[in-house]
Amino acid sequence: MEKKDIIVASQWRTAIKDFDYTKKITDEDFNDLLKIAQYSPSSFGLEPWRIVVIQNKTTRDSIAQFASGAQRQLASASHFVAFIVRKDITAQSKYFEYINKSVKEMTDETFETFYNTFSVFQSSKFDLNDERKRTDWAGKQAYIALGNMMLAASLLRIDSCPIEGFIPFEVEKILEKECAINTNVERVAVMAAFGYRKEEPISKKRRRPISEIVSCI
Repeated sequence: MEKKDIIVASQWRTAIKDFDYTKKITDEDFNDLLKIAQYSPSSFGLEPWRIVVIQNKTTRDSIAQFASGAQRQLASASHFVAFIVRKDITAQSKYFEYINKSVKEMTDETFETFYNTFSVFQSSKFDLNDERKRTDWAGKQAYIALGNMMLAASLLRIDSCPIEGFIPFEVEKILEKECAINTNVERVAVMAAFGYRKEEPISKKRRRPISEIVSCI
């Protein structure tokens, strides 16, 4: 792959509304996209999100009732995902201990130092003192992973569409009923569809000139 391939892929990508429902992403390709998400960066390496892949038609139809921005994508996309974020992460949470001691295999000494550092971040530097702020912070980490997935998909000539047009509380009730999430500690941050475009976009992608979006000081 050459450097120009990444630029071309970024220009090729567009938010697809209607996918070709007859074309399916291979398991190998979609698993690769999930691995891209898996290795995406997150604040303090805490990975405060996970992905639910929604392939069941009945579940998709139920979600569609509360997702005005995903009507066509839910019906036609090869794969549909929801990024689920934790709203309970604090230095004192069991998840914080789990990911640092079990996943990162920190020693007790290293964990204590990290615990103190994050406690300061949580209480004053970034102010994660209430549930909404923690959920917003976790959602930002999820968007990094989604962005990486979408760029990687474009390199594979797989289309995608990020989706925010849904009623979180209603979608969460559906996913909780399906035993996909625990609403006591989790929220839906964003959803996305992946597949193959039915037809080429009519309009050319237009963006502001680079001189308007970049400045150096």
